[in-house]
Amino acid sequence: VNQLLTDAALGVFKAASDAIIVVDADGVITLANPMAHTMFGYPDGELEGAAIEALVPENRSQAHRAHRLRYRADPMALSPMTLDGEAVTVAVARDVSERVRAEVEHDTVRRSLDAVDDAVLMFDPVSLQLTYVNRGAEEQLGYDRKRLLSEMTPLHVLREYSDEAFRQAIEPVVACRVPAVLLTAADRSSPSVT
Repeated sequence: VNQLLTDAALGVFKAASDAIIVVDADGVITLANPMAHTMFGYPDGELEGAAIEALVPENRSQAHRAHRLRYRADPMALSPMTLDGEAVTVAVARDVSERVRAEVEHDTVRRSLDAVDDAVLMFDPVSLQLTYVNRGAEEQLGYDRKRLLSEMTPLHVLREYSDEAFRQAIEPVVACRVPAVLLTAADRSSPSVT
């Protein structure tokens, strides 16, 4: 099969950050790129000749086999192609475990912030549009989350700050010189650095 691929296509196939697997009509892996071997934990060359179901969780392999057989009878929307006159399917897999871990962590942080009674507001430093408000902000400010996120900026909450004074106060955080500033209504000329 490698002879059928141009040098450029072979280079892309080998260098892809996604796993790329070519499966014949019988469900046998005929070609797998290096990332497929890495992602699925197989030494180079050991995926070729294995059944595609070897990569499917055991509790789903029988259902996958049935799905594959149905697809073989009616190959429609996926990625069927012909190599050397034989029907094959190209499968691309992406490892999303890091993204899933980040989403779980993100949800955990938001749930923790929602449990805090203090008002927590997150915003885009350029547009000042609020991007997150916790339950404490809703209760203390007297506005629901939808209105806060769609209509308001921190300047609606900290009315004693002009746009320029507010941007100047948050500049050390935006520039990554300090992790946070505490803005208070009592002394806006020198925000506290935390």
